[in-house]
Amino acid sequence: MPDDGSTVGTQGDARLYAELVKTGFEGPAYDRFETELVRYAMTVMDHWLRSGRIFPLLAARGYGLTPTNAERDELRTSEDCRSELTAMAISRALVRFRVDGQAGRGWRPEGGASLKTYFVGGCLQAFPNEFRTYHRTQPPLPLSSEHDPLEFVPDAATNLAEAVNGELWVHEVLHRLPNRAREILLMKLDGYSHMEISEELGYSSPRAVEGVLRRLRQKYRTEDLNGGDHDDR
Repeated sequence: MPDDGSTVGTQGDARLYAELVKTGFEGPAYDRFETELVRYAMTVMDHWLRSGRIFPLLAARGYGLTPTNAERDELRTSEDCRSELTAMAISRALVRFRVDGQAGRGWRPEGGASLKTYFVGGCLQAFPNEFRTYHRTQPPLPLSSEHDPLEFVPDAATNLAEAVNGELWVHEVLHRLPNRAREILLMKLDGYSHMEISEELGYSSPRAVEGVLRRLRQKYRTEDLNGGDHDDR
């Protein structure tokens, strides 16, 4: 059972979340809260990656990731590696947090978790796809090495990345997209169908979602990723 401090905290979260719902998860108040969420999640995820605790936590949720010894060493010693993986997982979790909240199926105080704990749970859920991408970029081990390879099952993220000239495209472009296009791309990477995305984000049909993705592929095949603003809505 939560103690009095936890109860008070949850009540405060409930008031805050109600205000975010009223504003549609937009505006200065949401921006401030999002910054707070990101800072908290970055700290927690960095600790879990450095210590290796993230893998048993994921196993308890049904994600059987098996990092090699070399990957564990890099996660323990490389802040850049941890930061990249954490940033991408948090980016996906932020989109899901906002979309779920706008759709009325997000955090609930009766669930017992604080808003921050709930959000970190979303980051955990988003992490496996990012780790699989990282795993595929690692140099192959010598044939004589004994290791437990990560079993990678091709998913929507792989297919989309290939369709838009590889994983680097996805990682670089995500940070430059307008909100709506980024939401579509991240939901696609999470395995949502075009029908589900159109329903979640209020598009007229799955074909409208396909059109946004098609324009993104065409645009970023030829444009400089560092140039100009992009309006893909």
